[in-house]
Amino acid sequence: MKIAVLGGTGKTGKLFVQVALEHGHEVTALVRPTSDTQGLDGARLIVGDALVAADIAALLEGQDAVYSAVGLGASGTNEELVQVCTDSVKTIIPYLRSGAIKRAVFTGTHGVRTSHDDTAYVQRVWELMGNRLDDKENMEEELVGETTDWLVLRAPRIVVGAESIGEDVAVVADPRVNINAYIPQIDLVNVSLAEIENPTLARQFLTVLSAKEIV
Repeated sequence: MKIAVLGGTGKTGKLFVQVALEHGHEVTALVRPTSDTQGLDGARLIVGDALVAADIAALLEGQDAVYSAVGLGASGTNEELVQVCTDSVKTIIPYLRSGAIKRAVFTGTHGVRTSHDDTAYVQRVWELMGNRLDDKENMEEELVGETTDWLVLRAPRIVVGAESIGEDVAVVADPRVNINAYIPQIDLVNVSLAEIENPTLARQFLTVLSAKEIV
Protein backbone atom coordinates (compact mmCIF):
# COMPACT_ATOMS: atom_id res chain seq x y z
CA MET A 1 0.00 0.00 0.00
CA LYS A 2 1.14 3.55 -0.70
CA ILE A 3 0.83 5.69 2.43
CA ALA A 4 1.37 9.45 2.59
CA VAL A 5 2.54 10.78 5.95
CA LEU A 6 2.20 14.25 7.45
CA GLY A 7 4.22 14.96 10.57
CA GLY A 8 6.70 12.24 9.68
CA THR A 9 9.64 13.96 11.37
CA GLY A 10 7.92 14.16 14.75
CA LYS A 11 8.46 11.39 17.25
CA THR A 12 5.19 9.56 16.60
CA GLY A 13 5.21 10.22 12.86
CA LYS A 14 8.76 8.95 12.49
CA LEU A 15 7.95 5.75 14.36
CA PHE A 16 4.88 5.26 12.16
CA VAL A 17 7.05 5.58 9.03
CA GLN A 18 9.48 2.99 10.37
CA VAL A 19 6.77 0.50 11.31
CA ALA A 20 4.90 1.00 8.01
CA LEU A 21 8.10 0.33 6.07
CA GLU A 22 8.68 -2.81 8.12
CA HIS A 23 5.21 -3.95 7.07
CA GLY A 24 6.21 -3.59 3.44
CA HIS A 25 4.33 -0.41 2.58
CA GLU A 26 5.58 2.36 0.31
CA VAL A 27 5.79 5.51 2.43
CA THR A 28 6.03 9.11 1.24
CA ALA A 29 6.55 11.79 3.89
CA LEU A 30 6.28 15.57 3.71
CA VAL A 31 9.24 17.16 5.49
CA ARG A 32 10.34 20.74 6.03
CA PRO A 33 13.72 21.83 4.60
CA THR A 34 15.18 22.12 8.11
CA SER A 35 13.65 18.95 9.55
CA ASP A 36 15.72 16.13 11.00
CA THR A 37 15.09 13.22 8.62
CA GLN A 38 17.25 10.68 10.43
CA GLY A 39 15.31 7.48 10.87
CA LEU A 40 13.31 7.94 7.66
CA ASP A 41 15.59 5.76 5.50
CA GLY A 42 13.52 3.87 2.97
CA ALA A 43 10.77 6.49 2.75
CA ARG A 44 10.34 8.86 -0.18
CA LEU A 45 10.66 12.42 1.09
CA ILE A 46 8.94 15.48 -0.33
CA VAL A 47 10.22 18.82 0.93
CA GLY A 48 7.39 21.17 1.79
CA ASP A 49 5.10 22.51 4.50
CA ALA A 50 1.85 21.10 5.91
CA LEU A 51 0.42 24.62 5.86
CA VAL A 52 0.83 24.87 2.08
CA ALA A 53 -1.99 23.21 0.14
CA ALA A 54 0.17 22.69 -2.97
CA ASP A 55 2.75 20.81 -0.91
CA ILE A 56 0.12 18.50 0.53
CA ALA A 57 -1.25 17.96 -2.99
CA ALA A 58 2.20 16.85 -4.12
CA LEU A 59 2.38 14.48 -1.16
CA LEU A 60 -1.01 12.89 -1.85
CA GLU A 61 -0.48 12.31 -5.57
CA GLY A 62 -0.82 8.60 -6.33
CA GLN A 63 -1.25 7.53 -2.69
CA ASP A 64 -3.79 5.07 -1.29
CA ALA A 65 -4.05 6.44 2.24
CA VAL A 66 -2.83 9.28 4.38
CA TYR A 67 -1.63 9.25 7.98
CA SER A 68 -1.34 12.56 9.79
CA ALA A 69 0.56 13.06 13.02
CA VAL A 70 0.75 16.85 12.79
CA GLY A 71 -0.34 18.69 15.88
CA LEU A 72 0.61 20.50 19.02
CA GLY A 73 4.03 20.17 20.50
CA ALA A 74 4.71 20.46 24.20
CA SER A 75 6.44 23.81 23.82
CA GLY A 76 4.69 27.14 23.39
CA THR A 77 2.50 29.42 25.46
CA ASN A 78 -1.12 28.84 26.32
CA GLU A 79 -2.07 31.98 24.38
CA GLU A 80 -0.52 30.79 21.13
CA LEU A 81 -2.83 30.00 18.21
CA VAL A 82 -1.81 27.45 15.57
CA GLN A 83 -3.63 26.20 12.47
CA VAL A 84 -1.66 23.29 11.08
CA CYS A 85 -4.19 20.60 12.01
CA THR A 86 -7.14 22.57 10.67
CA ASP A 87 -5.50 23.75 7.46
CA SER A 88 -4.09 20.34 6.58
CA VAL A 89 -7.39 18.52 7.06
CA LYS A 90 -9.14 21.09 4.87
CA THR A 91 -6.72 20.18 2.09
CA ILE A 92 -7.06 16.42 2.59
CA ILE A 93 -10.89 16.27 2.61
CA PRO A 94 -11.35 17.00 -1.14
CA TYR A 95 -9.01 14.10 -1.96
CA LEU A 96 -11.15 11.81 0.17
CA ARG A 97 -14.33 13.08 -1.47
CA SER A 98 -12.95 12.47 -4.96
CA GLY A 99 -11.76 8.97 -4.09
CA ALA A 100 -8.14 9.83 -4.88
CA ILE A 101 -7.33 8.93 -1.26
CA LYS A 102 -9.28 5.99 0.14
CA ARG A 103 -8.51 6.33 3.84
CA ALA A 104 -7.26 9.00 6.25
CA VAL A 105 -6.18 8.42 9.83
CA PHE A 106 -5.35 11.40 12.07
CA THR A 107 -3.53 10.95 15.38
CA GLY A 108 -2.25 13.11 18.19
CA THR A 109 -2.67 13.85 21.86
CA HIS A 110 -4.93 15.79 24.26
CA GLY A 111 -7.99 13.59 23.76
CA VAL A 112 -10.86 13.86 21.31
CA ARG A 113 -13.78 16.26 21.51
CA THR A 114 -13.34 16.54 25.28
CA SER A 115 -11.32 19.71 25.64
CA HIS A 116 -13.79 21.38 27.98
CA ASP A 117 -15.02 18.57 30.23
CA ASP A 118 -14.42 18.54 33.97
CA THR A 119 -11.93 15.70 34.25
CA ALA A 120 -8.71 16.50 36.07
CA TYR A 121 -6.71 15.56 32.99
CA VAL A 122 -8.52 17.95 30.64
CA GLN A 123 -8.53 20.79 33.14
CA ARG A 124 -4.79 20.48 33.59
CA VAL A 125 -4.19 20.34 29.82
CA TRP A 126 -6.31 23.46 29.35
CA GLU A 127 -4.26 25.31 31.94
CA LEU A 128 -1.08 24.42 30.07
CA MET A 129 -2.22 24.67 26.45
CA GLY A 130 -5.02 27.24 26.50
CA ASN A 131 -5.89 28.59 23.06
CA ARG A 132 -3.42 26.21 21.43
CA LEU A 133 -6.14 23.58 21.75
CA ASP A 134 -8.31 25.50 19.29
CA ASP A 135 -6.47 23.99 16.34
CA LYS A 136 -7.29 20.47 17.51
CA GLU A 137 -10.93 21.34 18.09
CA ASN A 138 -11.34 23.21 14.79
CA MET A 139 -9.76 20.31 12.91
CA GLU A 140 -12.27 17.92 14.45
CA GLU A 141 -15.18 20.22 13.53
CA GLU A 142 -14.09 20.08 9.88
CA LEU A 143 -14.71 16.32 9.96
CA VAL A 144 -18.11 16.39 11.67
CA GLY A 145 -20.70 15.25 9.13
CA GLU A 146 -18.04 14.34 6.59
CA THR A 147 -19.08 11.02 5.00
CA THR A 148 -15.67 10.03 3.64
CA ASP A 149 -13.43 7.34 5.15
CA TRP A 150 -11.65 9.16 7.99
CA LEU A 151 -10.75 8.27 11.54
CA VAL A 152 -9.34 10.31 14.42
CA LEU A 153 -7.31 8.44 17.05
CA ARG A 154 -5.94 10.49 19.94
CA ALA A 155 -4.10 9.68 23.14
CA PRO A 156 -4.41 11.54 26.43
CA ARG A 157 -0.64 11.32 26.73
CA ILE A 158 1.95 9.46 24.63
CA VAL A 159 4.87 7.78 26.37
CA VAL A 160 7.88 7.60 24.05
CA GLY A 161 10.03 4.49 24.33
CA ALA A 162 7.67 2.55 26.61
CA GLU A 163 7.07 -1.10 25.83
CA SER A 164 3.76 -2.14 24.30
CA ILE A 165 0.99 -2.88 26.77
CA GLY A 166 -0.50 -5.40 24.35
CA GLU A 167 -4.05 -6.47 25.17
CA ASP A 168 -4.45 -3.63 27.68
CA VAL A 169 -4.89 -1.14 24.82
CA ALA A 170 -8.38 0.35 24.71
CA VAL A 171 -9.94 2.27 21.81
CA VAL A 172 -12.98 4.09 23.09
CA ALA A 173 -15.18 7.13 22.48
CA ASP A 174 -15.14 10.05 24.94
CA PRO A 175 -13.69 8.26 27.97
CA ARG A 176 -13.33 9.83 31.37
CA VAL A 177 -9.70 9.27 32.20
CA ASN A 178 -7.28 9.67 35.09
CA ILE A 179 -4.88 12.59 34.96
CA ASN A 180 -2.06 10.08 34.40
CA ALA A 181 -3.79 8.34 31.48
CA TYR A 182 -1.37 7.38 28.72
CA ILE A 183 -0.53 5.06 25.84
CA PRO A 184 2.90 3.85 24.75
CA GLN A 185 3.83 5.47 21.46
CA ILE A 186 4.27 2.09 19.78
CA ASP A 187 0.69 1.10 20.62
CA LEU A 188 -0.77 4.28 19.12
CA VAL A 189 1.29 3.65 15.98
CA ASN A 190 0.25 0.00 15.77
CA VAL A 191 -3.45 0.80 16.18
CA SER A 192 -3.21 3.56 13.55
CA LEU A 193 -1.44 1.36 11.00
CA ALA A 194 -3.84 -1.51 11.60
CA GLU A 195 -6.74 0.83 10.84
CA ILE A 196 -5.10 1.75 7.54
CA GLU A 197 -4.28 -1.83 6.55
CA ASN A 198 -7.58 -3.40 7.61
CA PRO A 199 -10.13 -0.69 8.50
CA THR A 200 -12.70 -1.62 11.10
CA LEU A 201 -13.65 1.89 12.25
CA ALA A 202 -14.65 4.99 10.32
CA ARG A 203 -15.96 8.50 10.89
CA GLN A 204 -15.31 8.43 14.61
CA PHE A 205 -13.33 10.40 17.18
CA LEU A 206 -11.69 7.79 19.41
CA THR A 207 -9.20 7.77 22.24
CA VAL A 208 -6.42 5.18 22.44
CA LEU A 209 -5.17 4.57 25.98
CA SER A 210 -4.39 2.01 28.63
CA ALA A 211 -7.64 0.41 29.70
CA LYS A 212 -6.44 0.68 33.30
CA GLU A 213 -6.67 4.49 33.14
CA ILE A 214 -10.38 4.73 32.31
CA VAL A 215 -12.47 5.95 35.23
